[in-house]
Amino acid sequence: MIDDFVTVEPAAIGQQTVFAHTANNVSGVLAVACSPSDTTISLSPGGGALFPNAPFYCSIEFEVVWCLSKSGDNLIVQRGMDGTTATSHAVGLSVEMRNNAGLWTDAYNAINSVSTDVGTLQTNVGNKTALPADTVYTGATQELTHKTIDLTDGTKGNVILGNVSPDPSQLVYQNILNNGGFEEWYTAASTTLAAGTPTSGSRSAAFSNFWQMSGINDSAITCARDTSNADPGNQSGVDNLINISTVQAADNVSIWEEVSTANGVLASNADILKLLNNPLSISARVKVLSGTPTFRFRYNNGVSADTVGPWITPTTSYATYKFENQVPIANPSEILLNVYLDFHGVGQLALDNVMLIVGSVATNYRPKFLPPIKAINLLTNGGMEIWQRGNGPFTGLNVFSVDRWQNVGSVATATISVSKDTTNQDTGNVCAAVTFTPGGGGLLAVSQSLVTADINLRGRTLSFSMRIKTSTANAVRAGFYDGSAWNYSAYHNGNGQYQTLTVTASVVAGATYIQLAAWFDNFIAVTAYIDNAMLVIGNIPADYVPLHPADDLARCLRYYERLGGTVTEFLGTGQATNTTQVGAIPIRWKVQKAVTPTVTFDDASQYGLTIASGAQSSATSIGSANTTVDGTTVFCNTTGVVAGNASMLVGSGTGRIYIESNP
Repeated sequence: MIDDFVTVEPAAIGQQTVFAHTANNVSGVLAVACSPSDTTISLSPGGGALFPNAPFYCSIEFEVVWCLSKSGDNLIVQRGMDGTTATSHAVGLSVEMRNNAGLWTDAYNAINSVSTDVGTLQTNVGNKTALPADTVYTGATQELTHKTIDLTDGTKGNVILGNVSPDPSQLVYQNILNNGGFEEWYTAASTTLAAGTPTSGSRSAAFSNFWQMSGINDSAITCARDTSNADPGNQSGVDNLINISTVQAADNVSIWEEVSTANGVLASNADILKLLNNPLSISARVKVLSGTPTFRFRYNNGVSADTVGPWITPTTSYATYKFENQVPIANPSEILLNVYLDFHGVGQLALDNVMLIVGSVATNYRPKFLPPIKAINLLTNGGMEIWQRGNGPFTGLNVFSVDRWQNVGSVATATISVSKDTTNQDTGNVCAAVTFTPGGGGLLAVSQSLVTADINLRGRTLSFSMRIKTSTANAVRAGFYDGSAWNYSAYHNGNGQYQTLTVTASVVAGATYIQLAAWFDNFIAVTAYIDNAMLVIGNIPADYVPLHPADDLARCLRYYERLGGTVTEFLGTGQATNTTQVGAIPIRWKVQKAVTPTVTFDDASQYGLTIASGAQSSATSIGSANTTVDGTTVFCNTTGVVAGNASMLVGSGTGRIYIESNP
């Protein structure tokens, strides 16, 4: 069977051609007579099956009809086609498929129409009207408006051939990672996880803002702030210099950043779900300085298996390495994302410009700009502004000086002296001047303790920072006791300027208290000035933020209070129980204390009790009872009072009541 075709004249480019079917030696018999207006031709039984599928031409006598469809032995037709006239036809006449003129005419018209369409298309391409009206042409390029080219779904078959401008990697994306260029180093300039034993297990430490490093067993890793090998494309001129050594074939060392609220990367846990089922792409700039180390990218969501990239052998020149179009968060239960760079082998690498984006194509590095952190300071009197006990000097072990700060350590023959200083402060009005003299192996610190249960610190990661100034190198550093062990910052380098020394650690689960201190533990005589200490939740140290003076004083009064001053003051009123005793003088604290305080007095002679004449009779003894966190009751012995009369307790300029509440 040979098919010819006909067309409906197209009204516009691209209209489809309608084909007419043909067959050789096809002939049926008219079973029912038809008039010129009939559109159904009925054939004798079995006749319909002889004809091809519609549409096709057929002829009855001298009339040509166009069959639109078949239904059994009935043909549905248009009458009087191909220049013929519809007439009546009798039963028994032949209904045949012939080589009529319409077949050739329609074929000619179709071919001619295609030729015309091709010419029109050529014209439209030339005058830039071939694509929809919102397609903008610029020179030899085409700018697509509101069109999507899906390159992530391979089943759609979309590809880009040749060079694309702009390169997708040049498009502007937000970096999910903080400090991807390693510009910020609040911690020590170099941090090492030394090799353990072949079975000692894993360990980790912070090394640069937002970044942690981890090692296992007898592997080792050092991360250091470096300015000699920075990526030329990083304007800050800083990179992360990494020394690695892995011994066992299955062991790796890693650096990683946690994408979560705890790390300050996300505003809320709900933000992690914005990554749900979205592709992520990461890139990093790496070069090898020595050895033959390898590395890979890895995602960990804390629930399902890690998403792991292939091992990469970097070159001795900076190159960009990528791990693209991965979906590490595919389940709503996955509310954590740790982004790892694993290292294996022995050698030294320079790492810079780590970039993580939402998208299927990794992009060039762009730093993430963070708003300044205005965290709440967990310390009391971090600015060293309040000195209720006096100006010092305060010496000796376990002695409080500036409010809430205490001299601690092992004295031996070493000495420490703390005084109020209004000349060398960092900011504010006052700092603490500390003079340390070594001796006999003594290690001393100016420290503040916090009870972990009071502010729910157990198990939390905290960051401590303190501003310290000294001209003596390697003599003083910041320390953080996490409930189990001390953690330290680097030592001050002795440049005579204020430096921010920081240390980050996690409070152990069973800790009852923690301590934050300036440690003088290197057996070097030094005078240092300490100021603006800050303790915040999280692994990012924060710049010092002062409290309102009223709030700062209220915190200090929770632990220490002094009633009476440099002038005569009425401290309370009681009743004389006889001629020599005034009892039950209620005293209320200004602020509720942290624990039941210890109450002490100056010499009894420094207090007086009013008598009936209005004069004062000196106390011969003074004490307190029934002390609580809210107040106490004072009892005094004296002479000249009248039983039953009221009497006021008076403190001279040197007669005070001291309330110590140090948990």
